[in-house]
Amino acid sequence: MFDMKLPPAVMKAVNLLEENGYKAHLVGGCVRDRAMGITPHDYDIATNAVPDDMKRIFHGFNLIETGIKHGTLTVIIDSEPIEITTYRIDGEYEDNRHPKSVSFTDSLYLDLSRRDFTVNAMAYSPSSGLIDEFSGAEHIKSKKIVCVGDPYKRFGEDGLRVLRALRFASVLSFDLEENTARAVFEKSHLLESVSKERIFTEIKKTLCGRGCGKIFKDFSAIIAQCIPYISEKTPVRCADIIAETKDDPCTRLALVYLVDQGEQNKAYQIKDSMKIMKASRQEINRTVRLFENCSASLPTEIPQIKRLAGRLDKEDVLAAASIRRALGDSNTEDFLSGYKAVTNSHACVRISELDIDGNEIKSSFGLSGAQIGEALNYLLELVIDEKAENSRDALKAEIRKKFNL
Repeated sequence: MFDMKLPPAVMKAVNLLEENGYKAHLVGGCVRDRAMGITPHDYDIATNAVPDDMKRIFHGFNLIETGIKHGTLTVIIDSEPIEITTYRIDGEYEDNRHPKSVSFTDSLYLDLSRRDFTVNAMAYSPSSGLIDEFSGAEHIKSKKIVCVGDPYKRFGEDGLRVLRALRFASVLSFDLEENTARAVFEKSHLLESVSKERIFTEIKKTLCGRGCGKIFKDFSAIIAQCIPYISEKTPVRCADIIAETKDDPCTRLALVYLVDQGEQNKAYQIKDSMKIMKASRQEINRTVRLFENCSASLPTEIPQIKRLAGRLDKEDVLAAASIRRALGDSNTEDFLSGYKAVTNSHACVRISELDIDGNEIKSSFGLSGAQIGEALNYLLELVIDEKAENSRDALKAEIRKKFNL
C-alpha cells in the first residue's frame, strides 16, 4: 500500500483544508520521490479551495502571497514553508511558454492532466491514497519519462519542457519514451523563445544527473544548442567520462570545454559562452579557473603541488583531479598523494600563511608600496622551494639579503 508518512506540518495543512470541507492532495515531485523510495525535500498541496478560502483557513499563520495571482499560497507551519495551490486549468499558450490565462477548477483530474510528465502527474492524500490517472507509477517502474497526453502538444505549450524532459531523464537516470523523445527533437527549436536563465538552470541540473552521459550521447545536438560555441560532437565525446567528475555544474562544464578544445581553442571563449547563458560571475570564474588549471597534467613535484594548492581551494583541487582522471591522466593519483602530503604537513602555500606580513616588513625595514608585494612574493617562493624556513627571523634575514639592508 502506498503511504507517504507526511511530516506533522504537512499533515496539519491537509487536515485544516479537509476539516473546512475542501479536498487536499499532495502533488508533483514529492509524490514522485516517495514512489521511488526517496524522502521528499518539500511538499506541495493542491486543493479545490480558492485563494480567499485558503487565506481564511490559514488565518493566523505566516502567509506568503507572491504566487496568489496563479492560485498559490505559501503557508509557514512550524517553520516549514508549504505551497498550497488551487486546482487549475491553463488557457491557450500564445508564446510557447506561458498560458494566456489560468482558471480555477474543482477537478483534480483536470489539474493533473495539464502537467508535463506522468511521473509528475500523480497525487496522494491520506484518505484516498495514490491517485495515478496517467500511469506515472508504471513509468517509474519502467524508468521512462512520458508526456501527459500528446507530447507535441505538451512541448508546444512550453518550450522549456524540452529541456525538462532531458533533465528528469538525467537526474532520475530514466529513458525518454519513444514518442516523447521524437517530440523533443522536433520541438527543440522552441528553446529559442525560452530565456537563457531558465535554459541554464535546466542545463546545470542535467549536467549533474546520474544519467547525464546517456543524455549527452542521445541528445547531443540539443545540448550543443544550449551551450554556446561547442561542437555537436562534444557532448558525445564527453558521454562516457562525464560521470567520473565531481557532480557540480562548474566542474562538468569545465570538462565539456576541455574536451571541445579539439575543435578549436576555447580558452578565450568560455567567459563569453557562460555570459550568453547568464551564468553568475562566481560560476564563470570557477569554470574558467578549473579549465585553466586542467588544460595540462597536474603536477607531481611537491613545490608545484604547493603552488597549485595556493591558487585553488580544496574543493577546486579535488574537482580538478576528477577532471584530469576522467581525461585519462595517469599522473592524477601521484598528484593526489602529493597534495595529501602537503595538506597534512600544513605547508605554507599562500602569502597569508607566511610568518611575517606587510605591516611588519614596513615597520622593520621601511619598505613600502610595490616593494612590500615584491618582498612577500619572493619570500613565498623561497618557502615553497624549501630554500628558507617559514619563521619570522629566517624571513627577515632573507629580506635583508634581497634588498641589501
